[in-house]
Amino acid sequence: MTTQTNEQRISALAQTIGLDIKSILASIGDLSQLTTAQKASLVLAMNELKAAIDGVDLTDLIDDSTTGNDKTWSSTKITTAISAAVSALVNSAPEAMDTLKELADAISNNQSAIEAIETLAGKHVRYDEAQTLTTDQQMQARSNIGAAAAEDVGAKGSLATTAKGNLVAAINEVKTAADNAAAAAATADGKAVAADGKAAAAQADVDALETALGTIDTDYAAVYTAARNGTSS
Repeated sequence: MTTQTNEQRISALAQTIGLDIKSILASIGDLSQLTTAQKASLVLAMNELKAAIDGVDLTDLIDDSTTGNDKTWSSTKITTAISAAVSALVNSAPEAMDTLKELADAISNNQSAIEAIETLAGKHVRYDEAQTLTTDQQMQARSNIGAAAAEDVGAKGSLATTAKGNLVAAINEVKTAADNAAAAAATADGKAVAADGKAAAAQADVDALETALGTIDTDYAAVYTAARNGTSS
């Protein structure tokens, strides 16, 4: 066994301590890169951060009287809004049919009845796709709904549209009006979706803030000592 001199032992100890300090400094990082005003000490920097966090008034973010991207409702109003939405969805449905699971079970248990209804529906005049009907079927369908045959259509001058010269022009006029109405409805729907998105973004901001705050009473000195001494759990 090789016996080390005191100088060798001290040198080995110094090297071990140096490597340990190097690892600690690497873990801490460059204090000059801190975004806090305090950069000379982690303690001072953390105290500055804690003071900033303590100065945040979370209650100022809660406002039940408005909806915006920088405010949120209280949990009470949120719960009330959710309950109202659920009630509107259920809409006084019977207890045995007021959940999606119960509706799915009802559909599954009554599949034969549903198929019979589908078969019956297939014998009706369609409005969503073309059908091939015999002359007798066409006559019966017109008779059932009180419609006139093409040759029985009245004078075009009776049309309420501006265009009266031909049916194509009249239909195009009606379609243009319908398209304009649909565009206006789409614009209104877009605004509603945008408002809902802003509310969701505001809630996300609050959630992110709560996550970022975390706990601020950790004894970091004890954590370091435990890690340094190898006694951390």
